[in-house]
Amino acid sequence: MIHLSNITKQHGSQTLFRAAGFQILPGSRNGLVGPNGAGKTTIFRIITGEEEADGGEMRVYEGDYRYYLEKTRDEATIAV
Repeated sequence: MIHLSNITKQHGSQTLFRAAGFQILPGSRNGLVGPNGAGKTTIFRIITGEEEADGGEMRVYEGDYRYYLEKTRDEATIAV
């Protein structure tokens, strides 16, 4: 399961997300729909670690292990 909460992301003066959140359950099929420039690719880049959110947190639960990743503007902490 992937759980994002209070995700904030801004590119220049454009705010893409402000306190956004959602979760993706194991085995589920999900789609992300929106106009060009809405941040669809950005949210996937945040999930894959290619890009950092300006604030908020992301938790990834996999099998018997729980990975916790919290992103803030100044630091990223990973605990297993």
